[in-house]
Amino acid sequence: MSQVFIFSACWRTGSTLIQRFLNTSDDLLIWGEPNYLLPFHNAFTKSVAHFKAVEWQHTSLEELGFQKAWIPVLNPKSQQLLEGYRAFFNTTYGGQLAQYGKRRWGFKEVRQNAYQHAEMMKTLFPDCKIIFHYRNPYEVYESLLSTDFHQSFNDPYQPIRFWANNMKDFIDTAKIERLGAIVIAHEDFVDEVKSMSEMEKVASFAGVKLTTTMVETLHHKVGGTSSQVGLEANVVNKIDQVISGTLGQELSEKVMSLFAKPKLAEG
Repeated sequence: MSQVFIFSACWRTGSTLIQRFLNTSDDLLIWGEPNYLLPFHNAFTKSVAHFKAVEWQHTSLEELGFQKAWIPVLNPKSQQLLEGYRAFFNTTYGGQLAQYGKRRWGFKEVRQNAYQHAEMMKTLFPDCKIIFHYRNPYEVYESLLSTDFHQSFNDPYQPIRFWANNMKDFIDTAKIERLGAIVIAHEDFVDEVKSMSEMEKVASFAGVKLTTTMVETLHHKVGGTSSQVGLEANVVNKIDQVISGTLGQELSEKVMSLFAKPKLAEG
């Protein structure tokens, strides 16, 4: 039973909509953001590298025994470490499935280093499904401005830098194919013309049957009460500068070719 992981480029991208959409399926439970993957990934990377580096001590131990073998950093083999990490995730996220009438689990995450985190989950769960998800950066920023959450950043454009760093991986076809992932644009997912085919794409990829309830969930959100008043021209220019400064001119132009310029605030 494959897990499903959603990695969004930034906050305020509509990742909760995809989470809710999949959670109304019959057997899949997508949990919310773990908020620990950054330090967890660091520990994962260091520990796996260390365990692999000292695996030779098992050969020494087999040849010389405990009396003579050099064993100050003797650790279980790296495969055992991976099994331990799998057990952590399966126990943490699989333990309450029956309570909600589900058989499979996953989670969504909205942080920097999305691709590296996806690689980690693919290492632990080779059959898992990875969904990368993004939204127009101007709409992301306008949405952030409307929340208290935006006040928590020391630099108000830090989320845009996170977005840019994730997007450089999301548009890298070779990287996406390497993980067998799909990439979903929020705008397509909620578009009146494209939404049905996008819903079918996501449902099929996640291995769930598209139901009327799932469709209604999406349409309910599309018909929400959120409104856009536009961004000031200087803010749009600053967003462009931040993305260009983060990615470089050539890559920035490639990424931004996916998006139209935003509506500007009146007055």
